[in-house]
Amino acid sequence: MRIRKFFGVAAATAILATGMVGFASTAANASTQNTLTASSPDWEDDSWGAYYSKNHKAKAKGWIDVDYYDDEDNKVRVGGKLWDYDHSNKKCAYVVFRYTKWSDHEDDWYTDYVSYKECGWDKKFSFTRYDVSQVQVKVCQIDKWSSYPYKCGYWKDIYNAYDDDYGYDEDYWDEH
Repeated sequence: MRIRKFFGVAAATAILATGMVGFASTAANASTQNTLTASSPDWEDDSWGAYYSKNHKAKAKGWIDVDYYDDEDNKVRVGGKLWDYDHSNKKCAYVVFRYTKWSDHEDDWYTDYVSYKECGWDKKFSFTRYDVSQVQVKVCQIDKWSSYPYKCGYWKDIYNAYDDDYGYDEDYWDEH
């Protein structure tokens, strides 16, 4: 909230100082989040995070884009950045994504994971999956030579097809 207010005040000051009307519309559009209407089958680019490990020594923030082709046929792209704030030679930042896929027409579910580790400063990441109904993220710390994360934050939904906020509507596909 503070950041939005700060940028709003900064934008207003810049407009008054320079009298640039075009800048005002650009600043207003930049602060507006993309939303999905029930009539559109595509989830627009949207950001998630920042999420932290329990001790705030690791941070992840990013974006998600979902394109629907049919009822349970979509392409989900997730990307972002992982920060390691510990800066020790032994501990690293760790982000793990849990995603659930529609596997067939009998409502069977398939869950899998994607994870990234950064020891030092920061790291960009991205992945793509198909036929995904839910994506969650959790940020942790992990020892440099270990495969067991600790100091994990909570699982956060960054996409859930059945959540009204994400605009997926099974009835839409029945009508089209």
